[in-house]
Amino acid sequence: CPALIIAGGRSTVFPTQGIAACADLIPNSKLVTFEKSGHWLYLEEPDKLHEAVSAFLAEHRSGKQDVNNRAIGMSSRPR
Repeated sequence: CPALIIAGGRSTVFPTQGIAACADLIPNSKLVTFEKSGHWLYLEEPDKLHEAVSAFLAEHRSGKQDVNNRAIGMSSRPR
């Protein structure tokens, strides 16, 4: 399944080189780096973060079924 990896270019917690290496190991992943942000992306650039996540979800929303024949994104808890 697709994975979105978002990194802050100025993060001292998770350096971008390490994040990029992780992204290279995850099949079907997309790395987005916010060059002006540190570790607190959701505080530093919330609109840009929202845009990146929304675009990724729109790109991968297809109504496909997972291996248990549930609609992806739906809760698997019994009603």
